Amino acid sequence: MSERIETELGLLPKDWDLVPLGDLLYIKGRIGWKGLKKSEYIQEGYAIINGEQIKNDEVNWATVGRIPKERYDESPEIMLQQDDILMTKDGTIGKIAYVDKLPEPATVASGVFVIRQNSEKLNQRYLYNYFRSHFFKHLIKSRTEGSVIPHLYQRDFKEMLIPLPNPKEQETIADTLFSISRKIKNLESTNETLYNLANIIFEENIKLDNESDNSISTEIGLIPSNWQVVKLIDCLTILIDNRGKTPVYVDEGIPALSAKFVKGGEIIRQHQMNYVSQELWEASEKLQERDIIMTSEAPLGELYFVLGNTNYYPAQRVYTLRTDKAILPSEYLYLWLNSRYGKYLVSRRGSGSTVQGIKQSELKLVEVLIPDEKTIERLTPIFQDIFKKRQINFDEIKTLKHLRKTLLPRLLSGEIRLD
Repeated sequence: MSERIETELGLLPKDWDLVPLGDLLYIKGRIGWKGLKKSEYIQEGYAIINGEQIKNDEVNWATVGRIPKERYDESPEIMLQQDDILMTKDGTIGKIAYVDKLPEPATVASGVFVIRQNSEKLNQRYLYNYFRSHFFKHLIKSRTEGSVIPHLYQRDFKEMLIPLPNPKEQETIADTLFSISRKIKNLESTNETLYNLANIIFEENIKLDNESDNSISTEIGLIPSNWQVVKLIDCLTILIDNRGKTPVYVDEGIPALSAKFVKGGEIIRQHQMNYVSQELWEASEKLQERDIIMTSEAPLGELYFVLGNTNYYPAQRVYTLRTDKAILPSEYLYLWLNSRYGKYLVSRRGSGSTVQGIKQSELKLVEVLIPDEKTIERLTPIFQDIFKKRQINFDEIKTLKHLRKTLLPRLLSGEIRLD
């Protein structure tokens, strides 16, 4: 291991340089007088990215705004290029995205910087990982603490120091971290495909209002005569409802799972969760594998299928549904509630004009369509296989994210050297 010395940024390899970012960056934002009004946005035109489209270190191209050609052309300095780094400078400052693909000509709104290296000494992908490191997060923290309206300025980057290995080592560091990120994205993409596949298979096989000689009329529409409609409560062995029981939170313990952490079939932002004591968790009804978490409001009807880790405390605005396996499989109930039929049936029993929610008494009465035994037996192995594959991928994603989080500060401080 090469010698490390004390610097303004802590211990760094002796053969690394410390260079002000201002000497190495091209950084531009939309000029104030060229700011766009909401009325100027159009249905079809050139893509414009604001802070809302920067999530999870990438651009959500499906939700970008559109502006006329003349407004795009007037600011060539912020026309995006492949490998640009985008960073929010207003509101939630310091969110970043790496433009690894540029699907169309695009620019940025006034709250976003366009950043690219302006020197052969600096690798663009190394720079991106620097912006994800504790070095840069310290700057963000210093700009937000005590600020009523936090903001990043170009001058904030001028004197900020970046640890700089030689270009070859920068490339190796960037390749290593990008390789991990690529694996994570591939697994996330696979899981999204599996999620969509399960829902497509379900809706192709479970249909209402197909009129035939053997169909019968029910409260939710026409169904085959050998199918039945029951109430949700008749499909459950347990319905856990801790709403209104605001727990005392502690510094360490069991994660409290509330509605804001359940979205799109996943648990998100786990690092922001509060914790309840081990004692409270031990005294409560614990989650089991194949339980279904359902949000009761804000938003209503988001779902999570519990596989793997069951160490959560169901807290505010969530129900836990435990299926009676003698009546139907948990996977089927999850997909029914997630189908357009299930969502409608839950929603119509909801209440609230501003924030829609559903009371436990109404949730129990939500209708569930149960097919004949042959159909259940045919579909269940398919759904179980899909759910298991997704969980295996979730576990690998978690491992890779931990590896990346652990490696990042050690690589960018030279604690670990890559030859």
